[in-house]
Amino acid sequence: MKNSAISFYENHIQVHFDKQKNESGIPGTEIAAELKKHDISDLKLPAMFLSSDCIYENITENNTEAMRIISLSYSTNKLSGRVSIREFKSEDFIPSVDFHNTTSYSQAEELSVNGLTVFVIEQGDVCSIAYQNNLTQYIVYLDTDFSDAVEIAKTI
Repeated sequence: MKNSAISFYENHIQVHFDKQKNESGIPGTEIAAELKKHDISDLKLPAMFLSSDCIYENITENNTEAMRIISLSYSTNKLSGRVSIREFKSEDFIPSVDFHNTTSYSQAEELSVNGLTVFVIEQGDVCSIAYQNNLTQYIVYLDTDFSDAVEIAKTI
């Protein structure tokens, strides 16, 4: 759903009544340049996230002693969700990632894509893709089924 008045997060949706329905965001073709402003230079995202069909909004940055987190909401004609980019300041502190809304029946797959180990996790009606490049960890939340999430992950 392309609608800048709606932000999608990992565990909730936020409605912004002060924004107009078709307010423009940042197209995927320009996201790498936008993230360079946040010192993210070697961006590794699936191909659809770098296309003009993908629109980004609500870019936020949070810093702690151990890491920096950049969060972005995105939408395409087919799906929407959130991307979290975590840059760790040291190899000494890289915590595990917990994926909620899973059961022993949830699907999970480990892929090797362009030299990266990529995990695709089914979380009920949504999926997540998680991978790490050096000290930068990516978690992509998708409102799609598991097989589509695997195909998207293969394009990183």
